[in-house]
Amino acid sequence: MYGEDALTTETRVGGDGKISVPLLGVLEVKGLTVKETADLISKRLADGFLKNPRVVIYITKYRNFFVSGEVKNPGGYPYEEGLTVLKAVTLAGGLTNRASEGRIKIKRLKGKVEETISVKLDDPVFPDDVIVVPESFF
Repeated sequence: MYGEDALTTETRVGGDGKISVPLLGVLEVKGLTVKETADLISKRLADGFLKNPRVVIYITKYRNFFVSGEVKNPGGYPYEEGLTVLKAVTLAGGLTNRASEGRIKIKRLKGKVEETISVKLDDPVFPDDVIVVPESFF
């Protein structure tokens, strides 16, 4: 927070989608963008704590994404901004010769519900996604 060094903090979004902020305590930010989170914190700080707070959020590290199935090196990998299924599969060493490229799916949490969606190679990947590359039937 500009001009408020005592309130500047580094925090991690917990698995429950919550963060701890000085003066405000625990805030739920699950599903919010970085801008929406900064606006929420600014609004709460302006409500009795600071005049015209200026909040800036920097993401220093994202959670991993995971690739499983018919790739050469399945496992977890650090998320990068702008990641696509193709880039993720490439980071995992590429497809094996038994992979079914047309049937790749992503398991993704939406709130508390896990959904499985069919994807194309140019579709985006997000932190905590699990990319599943199935074996071809042929």
